[in-house]
Amino acid sequence: MYSALFLGLAALTRHAVVVGLLYTLFWEGVLGSVLSGIRYLSVGAWGREVAHAVSPLLGTVDVATAYAVVAAVVVTLGSVWFTGDRLRSFTLRGDE
Repeated sequence: MYSALFLGLAALTRHAVVVGLLYTLFWEGVLGSVLSGIRYLSVGAWGREVAHAVSPLLGTVDVATAYAVVAAVVVTLGSVWFTGDRLRSFTLRGDE
């Protein structure tokens, strides 16, 4: 999920690494630990819930497993489609 999301960011902006790090640190780290409602928009929470469904020994998250799977698939497919659409019209340019 993260790979597809960051691939979409790379197609959208020139500074995908910076945007990806800010997303991971700020959204997943700071806001995810402070605000409990943000877990429904957190890629990490979706992954943890799917992992808990596979192995109950792992910790649980208060996100429904069906929601986590559907959200993960939607974000992954949407990001890959967006990246492919952007790269279809991509042209190399010289120094700017």
